[in-house]
Amino acid sequence: MQKSSSLCYIVAACNRCHFISYLYFSDISFPILIGRAYTPVIKFVLCGICIDLVFARLADGAKLLQLRPRQHQQRVSSATGKRPLPPTISPREELKLDDADLIGLDEAGVRSLNGVRVAQYLLQLVPDVDSFRLTLRAVKEWAVVHGLYSNVLGFLGGVNWAILVAWVCVRNEDATASTLLRIFMRTFSKWKWPTPVLLGPVSYEAPPNVTPLPVWNPKANPRDRAHLMPIVTPCFPSMNSSYNVGQPQMRRLKQEFFLADQLIADIEKGERDWDELFVGKEFFRQHIHFIKVDIIATSEDGFRAWFGLCESRLRIFVAAMESDDLGTQCYPFAKCFRRVEEDDDGEERHIASFFVALRFDEGVEDIDLKPNAEEFLYKINSWEGRQQGMDLMIDCLVQNELPSFVFDDVDVDNTDGVLLGDEDDMSISDLDDEYDKERKDDDSDDLHLSPSKKRKPATCNTA
Repeated sequence: MQKSSSLCYIVAACNRCHFISYLYFSDISFPILIGRAYTPVIKFVLCGICIDLVFARLADGAKLLQLRPRQHQQRVSSATGKRPLPPTISPREELKLDDADLIGLDEAGVRSLNGVRVAQYLLQLVPDVDSFRLTLRAVKEWAVVHGLYSNVLGFLGGVNWAILVAWVCVRNEDATASTLLRIFMRTFSKWKWPTPVLLGPVSYEAPPNVTPLPVWNPKANPRDRAHLMPIVTPCFPSMNSSYNVGQPQMRRLKQEFFLADQLIADIEKGERDWDELFVGKEFFRQHIHFIKVDIIATSEDGFRAWFGLCESRLRIFVAAMESDDLGTQCYPFAKCFRRVEEDDDGEERHIASFFVALRFDEGVEDIDLKPNAEEFLYKINSWEGRQQGMDLMIDCLVQNELPSFVFDDVDVDNTDGVLLGDEDDMSISDLDDEYDKERKDDDSDDLHLSPSKKRKPATCNTA
């Protein structure tokens, strides 16, 4: 299903509550209001397209009125005497936003405008818009395929990737898209995070007559200083668009940047093909232990609301499992596997599965993740909108217990994947042989993982 992020910019006479009330009674499907989000958003489906809609009011409606489509009435031909054709409408122009449009907006309104303002800024900044767009499309496709595209899950989203690509384009004005893609991977495989990615100097002063708002400032704000991969928006108020990125997500991003850089180097030597860059790397063959999270609902409408809530909390669950004390490292995969299945009674169940791979420090024999799961489940269960039929299940799996659908995007016959990490890591097939010698069945239902033992998959129901 196609997706679109849109901005509704409206005259001051209509506030956010009025607009939301009207939208809920219009011809849309599955409306979900996330009013308490950092940037309030309404999610819905219209004509088969998933839309994320943000809202802002314009203090001066004259600017909007100037962009109303003008009707041109065609005159009756005196020669033929035919009736006039329906009026034609001139092409709609895009509303150009500037600092003056921030006047009179609350903080949520300013953040709602920021996405469009940044997009317009980038298109004006890059030297070649076509090369920028083609490179960005390639980067986004690569990120989706490799499970790296999701701001909600702590990776990078559309604005983040666009800023990174623009940074490369500005510094390589005459480069083709393929060259820009190579430079992109090389640049960010070697980037010294948390050095921020900036497209220009940060302005700490609000534009004239605009309400002063917090600006990303790691020197003055300890919270900003703790950000791992700052990618700063170029328009006031400058913010770190990647504040969600955690240590597990950054680890995966850095590794995939490195692997992509190596692959493109082989492509330039004629040893590999471009298509390989956009085929899912064998993530599920690079690890032995996994956590599978199933989000389940018995109705499509309920599933969308339940999925949105659970997805927004998964990043916290991943961060909780990453622990120096436990000796665990997490490798989340930002791609959900959606499907509709029937239970034993023939009732449909809408299911989305997320996977997190786990690695363990040397010498770790047993891991108890039950406290982490219970805390996560408590937060999920406390949601007041939860209804009958909404459920969530957490399983511990080893590689040979993974469902077959996770391999649909990769070459299943290729089993020569190499573990990421130390240079002396064994191949997956070698590790499987070693593990098979040591694994023993266990009847425990707790969320335990033993690097040297096979464990029965554990299930935690929220019911």
